[in-house]
Amino acid sequence: MAAIIKEENPTLKGVCVSGKSELVKPLAVYLAPLKIEETAMARCSALRHSVHHPCEAEVRFLTSKSEFEEVAELEATIAEFGPERESKKEMVDGFSANVKRGALVAGVYVDGQLVSSVSSSADTALSSMLIGVMTRVGYREKGYASLAVGTLLEKLFARGEKFVCLFYDNPLAGRIYHAFGFEDVAPYAMLH
Repeated sequence: MAAIIKEENPTLKGVCVSGKSELVKPLAVYLAPLKIEETAMARCSALRHSVHHPCEAEVRFLTSKSEFEEVAELEATIAEFGPERESKKEMVDGFSANVKRGALVAGVYVDGQLVSSVSSSADTALSSMLIGVMTRVGYREKGYASLAVGTLLEKLFARGEKFVCLFYDNPLAGRIYHAFGFEDVAPYAMLH
């Protein structure tokens, strides 16, 4: 597998191999300098509880370029997402393209400022994946990420999806996901 990957892309620039940890980890020695990032994969087949809505928060689904720019600006403030990011334009273009294909982007606003967001990706008639769960520093641990995630899950299940999956590596985020009904499937890894 490593030989095939190197044959197609000798520099390994942009390569990302993901899957169950037990299958991806052995490739790491053959694909240096790529690094392993370990995550957990979780799946939710039904919303376990209703969404708590902090009274000062407004949640809405985002559809415009200016709203996607707000999400890109928020993401730029999230240290946990690391230094390697797409440009603002790439992010906005990505949101626009994904929404045209059926993805959803939920944003939570407090006093007119975007404080939390989550998106769906890989949307099909059967399932979606949650990505980009984030909350602005200073607004964390107030229920805004839960509001964003719960609202998005409600909408995804209402449109008939059978399950939603996600990858996470933050135990605090894992508690939020598990409270909504996500169950861990397997340890996963990305080699990139």
